[in-house]
Amino acid sequence: MKKQTLIIIIVLILASLVALIFIKPDTSSVNDNDLSDMTSGISERMCYLYEKEARIVEGEQLYDREYIEIVPSDDQVITGNHFIVPSEKDSNRADLIGVTDGTYVNVIATASGEGMTWQEQRIYKIIGDAIYVGYQPVYVPKYQDESGVYMFEDPSKLIFETEEYFLNEVDCGSVEKENL
Repeated sequence: MKKQTLIIIIVLILASLVALIFIKPDTSSVNDNDLSDMTSGISERMCYLYEKEARIVEGEQLYDREYIEIVPSDDQVITGNHFIVPSEKDSNRADLIGVTDGTYVNVIATASGEGMTWQEQRIYKIIGDAIYVGYQPVYVPKYQDESGVYMFEDPSKLIFETEEYFLNEVDCGSVEKENL
C-alpha cells in the first residue's frame, strides 16, 4: 500500500513538472509544439543505443555504451531503464517511471552506481529516430524534494540538441542487455 501511494505521488509530481516545463518554454531548448494535451504519445516500447569505440586493451575493442528503454502503459505512465556503461569507469543503471507527451519524457530515475543508490529527475527529448538526454550548459545544482529526489531547479534551461551526443533508436530485441 505504501509503495502504491509513493508511486501515485511520484506520478502526480512528474505530471505537474511536465506541465510546468511547457508553460513558459525557453525557445532555445524546446520546440514550439502545442503541449497542452499531455497524453502518453508513445504507443509501443522504444529502445535507444549509443555506442562509441573507446580503446583497445589486450587486443579487445572496448566501447562506451548507453541504452535507454521506454515502455508505455495504459494509464499514460511510462516505465523503462537507462544504462550508462563507460569502458573505463563504473556503470550507472536506472529504473525509470514518469510521463511523456511523445516528444519529452520526464521521469524519476532510481539509479545505482559506485555502490550507491539515489533518485533523480531525468528529462529526455525524442526527435525522429533519436533520443537526447537533457543537460544544463553550466552546473546548476539539483535540489532534493521532500521525498529525497534530486530535481532540476529550472527544467526550462535544459538543452537537448547536440551534434555529438544522442542515442539512436534500435530494435529492442537486437540489444544484448547482459553486455550492458
